[in-house]
Amino acid sequence: MSDAEASRSAPPQNLDEAGAVVRGAEPAPATTVLRHMVYGSGLTHPLDYLVLLHALFRLETSEPFTPRDIWRDLQAEGIRSAKNSSEHVGRDAVYAAFNRIIDARFIRRTSEGGGPGRFGRTRYELYRQPAYNPEYAPPSEPWDPTEDPAFPHVGAPCPGTPEVEKADTKTAGGAASRNAGRGVTGSGVPGRGRPPIPPGRAASGVPGSGGALPPHPPG
Repeated sequence: MSDAEASRSAPPQNLDEAGAVVRGAEPAPATTVLRHMVYGSGLTHPLDYLVLLHALFRLETSEPFTPRDIWRDLQAEGIRSAKNSSEHVGRDAVYAAFNRIIDARFIRRTSEGGGPGRFGRTRYELYRQPAYNPEYAPPSEPWDPTEDPAFPHVGAPCPGTPEVEKADTKTAGGAASRNAGRGVTGSGVPGRGRPPIPPGRAASGVPGSGGALPPHPPG
């Protein structure tokens, strides 16, 4: 038997083919920042993004962490307080940012192992996509399209159709024509027909136009 054949047939040394492969304990070299984390996230404080980014980097290491760990990370990096630049960021400020991230549905707070009269163990689930959070609800429309006056209702003529124009322009007692300046004498539409001439007035209503009536003879 050759050496090559012997090496192929030899049993593996200290190798468990069913052993699980897990991530080693090392700092995360990178994390993913998605567009919705910045635009339309609902996070309005600069500290919210620092807390979220540190939580995402912690998540890459696959090791559990707590809000206290995030606060200690920020203090170790020398992050300053927004109220007093001579002091490090406070615990209450970091925890408030953590709560705002929960409200934005990036983190879900759950409790497990509780029972009657006792609190369970708190667990925080971090989501890169808040839409996967079971507590996420899409925002509702701020207005109802049927409230728009131009919305076509059932049974009503659509805007711009001859039915609407006919209904809008014909009124009871009015002339059949709706165009100003048209019509016949005696119609209620101004601009067409001769006005009645009172006695003693010129036949033409325009000064200097038409012939005057002859004067009455004396006596």
